[in-house]
Amino acid sequence: MAYEYMLDALDQTKIYLAANLEAALAAIETARSLASSSIARWTGIDTSINLTDQYPYIELLPDVTNAEYGSDENPYSEEHWNYNNISILITSAGYDQGALQTELLYYAEAVERVIKGSFTFGGLFNRVRLLTTSYALLIEAQEDKLIKQTIEQSVEVRAFSS
Repeated sequence: MAYEYMLDALDQTKIYLAANLEAALAAIETARSLASSSIARWTGIDTSINLTDQYPYIELLPDVTNAEYGSDENPYSEEHWNYNNISILITSAGYDQGALQTELLYYAEAVERVIKGSFTFGGLFNRVRLLTTSYALLIEAQEDKLIKQTIEQSVEVRAFSS
């Protein structure tokens, strides 16, 4: 089945990340000689905005879909590609901003490792690529000194449709 539409891209990306993110975090811990499970594990992953106080939390949100039809050789072809851009928001909270930032950097690295591990997400898509990572999307200090920070990674998922 071709997962060409945004809803499909969101759902399949969520499933693939949930299945592969743990291995990527464990690989980071091993590569950096960290104790096992020293990186806090995500408490949830969803395809909608979730107001939670359990962190870290991952949200996959639709950004934009660009369609491309035909090719230079055959501009009137019926085939087309959907380029679905997904924003991956990873939010965490803590009282030590340095530790919080490091945790989020590990998550950014883990998402990149998952993408590099399979640029098609196991054949689900024609191509998956990381476009950008914004490390300081939101830093918010609460009255009780709790700091919340979010990073955003923009991912392009390309699917062929005929």
